[in-house]
Amino acid sequence: MSCQEPIDPECPCGKCPEVEIPFTPPDPPECDGTECVEIYDGACVKYTGPDLTCAGITTGMTLNTLIETFAGLLCACNQIP
Repeated sequence: MSCQEPIDPECPCGKCPEVEIPFTPPDPPECDGTECVEIYDGACVKYTGPDLTCAGITTGMTLNTLIETFAGLLCACNQIP
């Protein structure tokens, strides 16, 4: 097996640190006729994608703030001048 050029110049071939596996959330509970409880608090879930500057969304923003931001944009689009 040949050694490929590493993407990170500080990560020499064959000596890269182990990749941390992200947390896998548990399966949601089954809801047979009963109300399901919230599994994750939106204030604790962080957006990890790229900044979406045109929408005011930034990496690290909480899910609650992201939804509020999108809702504001949608509501502004539906207002008649």
